[in-house]
Amino acid sequence: MPETITVAASLRVGSGLMYGQFTKTAVQSGTENVATTQNIAAGTGNGVLVDVGAVNSSGDIYIENTDVTNYVEIANVEAMTGWPQKILAGHAILIHPTVNNPPVLYARANTTAVNIRVVSAEL
Repeated sequence: MPETITVAASLRVGSGLMYGQFTKTAVQSGTENVATTQNIAAGTGNGVLVDVGAVNSSGDIYIENTDVTNYVEIANVEAMTGWPQKILAGHAILIHPTVNNPPVLYARANTTAVNIRVVSAEL
């Protein structure tokens, strides 16, 4: 039985007069899902491959930095040069990579290793 996938993001300032909001719902046509925690090493060189499990289509990917101090960088190139995104400690991003299918992302922690939580579903 196909699962329903809901993707939502919002940013609201103050009493809500300034806000941005996005919600998308889709019926999953694939069968693979992933919700995992991955340890990401610190360094200045190449990133490590982000574990998206057996998900092999470019769906939305939620990545949360669960560290309380250090940030982690996410990029679509192992050398960390392809649109690097910095996820601050305790923050998360929601991305929809369309460069590779299956999605290929790399991560590199700053200062010390951090854990990231990765959630994605095959569309």
